[in-house]
Amino acid sequence: MATFYKTKKYQPQKSEDSGFTLIEMLVVVIIIGILSAVVAPSWLAFLNMQRLNKANGVIYFALKEAQTEARSKKLSYSASFRVNSSNIIEYVVYPGTTVSNATVWTSLANTLGLQSRQAFLYSNLTALNTATTDRLIVQTTPATFTSTSTPTTPTTTITFDYLGALANKTNNTAPDTFLKLMVAPPTTATSNAAGSVKRCIIIDGLIAGMRLAKDISCND
Repeated sequence: MATFYKTKKYQPQKSEDSGFTLIEMLVVVIIIGILSAVVAPSWLAFLNMQRLNKANGVIYFALKEAQTEARSKKLSYSASFRVNSSNIIEYVVYPGTTVSNATVWTSLANTLGLQSRQAFLYSNLTALNTATTDRLIVQTTPATFTSTSTPTTPTTTITFDYLGALANKTNNTAPDTFLKLMVAPPTTATSNAAGSVKRCIIIDGLIAGMRLAKDISCND
């Protein structure tokens, strides 16, 4: 007697990891877009803050270098700062009070990768070791120059005497007030006014003690 066998039709099993459906992909893309919109501004703000902290740190250490050199070599030493034609902060540390034409300025573009107009330099100095009478920070264009300033006579210069204290002012009758250097991003691409996020160095009195401040405290 013949035996008949039913052939079972092969049915491939559905794979559990066969991929996302179109709807699932769209949901993922939308979620990523929402997260990016939330995180991106915070990340950019963090990067800008880090950039300002580093720029302020460079300026602080330039001042400390000038003060240390003055004490160790028993000579007057200066630190000068400016914003160059590319709108990037530069500095130089040198003996005496006069920058020679051969002096090589250090750009924060080289040390920090700073780009044009990412941070400007502001100060309350009107002359050598002399602050404005109201102690408020003056904004100039470029940040450390008046219209008549030249690279060899920067207006933002702080000089230490052989003891590491502040050297005599240009005008010795000027009152002793805090000297301030501040870095901040300009408010817009066309304005040189300082933005609300600020980092600054305040030099207290003739003994030239330095302290750091930020934001609204820079105006104290």
